[in-house]
Amino acid sequence: MKIAYKVLWFEDRPEKVGNDVFRLKRYLESLGFRLDVDFKESISFEEVAELGKRLQDYCSYDLILCDFDMGEGPAGHEIAGKLRETIRAEMAFYSGKETSELREILYQQGVDAVYPVNRTELYDELRLIIEDHIQKVCDMNNMRGMVIDEICKLERRMRAILVSRSSNLDDENKENILAQIGRKAVARGESTKERVLAKSCPSQVFGDYRLSEFNLIRIKLREFIDGEDMRGALGESGLLKKLQDLRNRMAHSEAEYDEERGVMVFNDSRGSDEFGYEKFAEIRRELIEAATLLENQA
Repeated sequence: MKIAYKVLWFEDRPEKVGNDVFRLKRYLESLGFRLDVDFKESISFEEVAELGKRLQDYCSYDLILCDFDMGEGPAGHEIAGKLRETIRAEMAFYSGKETSELREILYQQGVDAVYPVNRTELYDELRLIIEDHIQKVCDMNNMRGMVIDEICKLERRMRAILVSRSSNLDDENKENILAQIGRKAVARGESTKERVLAKSCPSQVFGDYRLSEFNLIRIKLREFIDGEDMRGALGESGLLKKLQDLRNRMAHSEAEYDEERGVMVFNDSRGSDEFGYEKFAEIRRELIEAATLLENQA
């Protein structure tokens, strides 16, 4: 599972589905996802076969949509049928025709596991498909991987900002900051302290995860950052600290499934917490909020 919900959309006139894209974007944002649409306005039979082979081992798309009438080249059901031979992503095939007629077209062509959708009901049907898909993959193992991956991305952004903004310090400030970091590095071993003090600029330390852990990056970034919202997010009770604690907890704590309530429960030294569909959505929204704050600092 990823924060970006990726859609491969075969549509020769993307402007026709502009409103559907807007509504899907808003809907996915409410669930804590970013919509990422890759439109294909035309494609040949050879290109479809090539695409199927390329995505066979790893398909980054969560949903593939095919318009029935693509003008020249293969029709939507032909695209879906060919891709279904090698790809397991969710797929939908839509047209102004009645759903029963679309279903018959798929049946006659021997195309399985593709949703037939009437064009007038496109958004409503896609919302149901997406909701069902997210619920299928929204378990603790998926969330553990997603949280760890997304917070690693946040940390890389934080380091990049700190490296950039600390590179232009004068020599005196560079030495002072290196001395501060060196004193904190004692807890990680004398050799770490020596390697820190051997650097000529703090940016060389901030860019190396072996010499500077997440909390140091978070704390020092507050000295170089603009905006009260961002400074608050980097504080001891802020959003970035909260997400870092969540990553550590998910990485090291065991979770048990409570069948009666349908939630995962963490029981550890920090207490007991429940994680279900709504909680996972809240976490994804917080990850997007943190990423947006950092993006605005670039």
